[in-house]
Amino acid sequence: PLYIVGYGAGGAAAITYATQHAENPIAALINIEGPLFSALEFPEHEEPVRGIQGFLQKITPRSVYHIGAVPVLHKPLLVLVSDTVTETKQRDSRYATLVRAIHQAQAPVILAALTGAGPFDYSDVTIKYPLYSALMGGKGNKVRSPGYYVESTAALMYNFICSIEKLQTNPEASSDYPPIPVSGDVYLEYNGYDKNYNQKEVLGK
Repeated sequence: PLYIVGYGAGGAAAITYATQHAENPIAALINIEGPLFSALEFPEHEEPVRGIQGFLQKITPRSVYHIGAVPVLHKPLLVLVSDTVTETKQRDSRYATLVRAIHQAQAPVILAALTGAGPFDYSDVTIKYPLYSALMGGKGNKVRSPGYYVESTAALMYNFICSIEKLQTNPEASSDYPPIPVSGDVYLEYNGYDKNYNQKEVLGK
């Protein structure tokens, strides 16, 4: 089975590819902090501002004016994002396209967020560049263990792949691979597409 994992723009590209190529060999996708920004529309300023104000205007986060068409996914998907996805402001802006993609998908899709995780924490940034991780943290209490986010990310992906293989072969059978328990508080959101799928398997339960 082929599994595609993408971070940031790579995660968004993976979803786009899978939706544009119906006869692809992909078994499932994993999107890590990859909002579909191409589907977002922002209000245009009537008069361009020049100089330092214009520069600040370009780099300052803008409010979303409209969410365009979001591709319909027919493959299982795991989405890993910051736990700020539980905040209305972030859910309706940065993560709006992913939330819509999740709930219109024609396959099992899970969104997971580790407590305190920021957009960089699903990579080795927490170990190599802890300052970035501290400055761009999540909503909940940050887990201080340096290896927690990297190890938990790997466990979530591993458990997801095992759960999808089980679903696509024999949902009633026990997995040949023991799950890896994920500690700490984890926010889970499942689109409920397949009643035979147990989303808690992603947590190693």
